[in-house]
Amino acid sequence: MTSWGRMLRQVFESGNIQIAWWWVFPPAISIALITTSVFLIGRAYEEVINPEIQTD
Repeated sequence: MTSWGRMLRQVFESGNIQIAWWWVFPPAISIALITTSVFLIGRAYEEVINPEIQTD
């Protein structure tokens, strides 16, 4: 089964990062977007649960 992490590892281990650098961007961007969205959803949930938190 292919995963984003496995795709990144294969590109780096094979040394094709210099030849096929575009293989890095889709999984890397996907991982960054998922991580950021989970963080932001967690922050919004925290503000709903604890209304004393005020973000400026």
